Amino acid sequence: MEGFNSGSSSSKPNHVYLSFRGEYITYKFIDRLWAALESNDLNTFLDDKKLDPCDSIFLPPHFLKAIQQSNISIIVFTKNYASSIWCLQELSEIAAHPSDVRDQSNSFEKAFAEHEQRFTENLSDVHNWRLAMKRVAIRPGWYTPHK
Repeated sequence: MEGFNSGSSSSKPNHVYLSFRGEYITYKFIDRLWAALESNDLNTFLDDKKLDPCDSIFLPPHFLKAIQQSNISIIVFTKNYASSIWCLQELSEIAAHPSDVRDQSNSFEKAFAEHEQRFTENLSDVHNWRLAMKRVAIRPGWYTPHK
C-alpha cells in the first residue's frame, strides 16, 4: 500500500498518530487520509503492516513512543477494531492524553496562568475559557453511524 510508513525512519516528529484495524475499505480511507495529512506537512505515524501482530501481544515500543510524542491522534473505529490487541493498547495509551486538556496540566496549565496574568481585569473570561476546554475534553470525537 502506497504511502504507509511507521514514521520511524523520518527525522521529523510525528504530528498525527493514526490508529485503525484494517480491512480493504478501511485501507482506501486511511490511504487517502494519510495522503491528505502528509500533503499538509503533517508527519503522520502509520503502521507499515510489515510487523505481524501475532508475533507479540505487546505493542512495539516505537508505537508507544509515537503516540506519546504526537500532537493529534485519530482513531478510526471499524467493526473489527476491538478484535486487535494492538488497537486496544493504542487506544489505552491515546486515552491517557486528554487528561492534560481536561485537567489543564503541562502546557495548558502554563497557558492559562499566562492568560490570568494578562487579563487580570477579565478573569471571568479566562474562567469561561477553562470551562469550555474542560467540556470539550470530555466529549467524544466525530461519529458517523454505519448504515
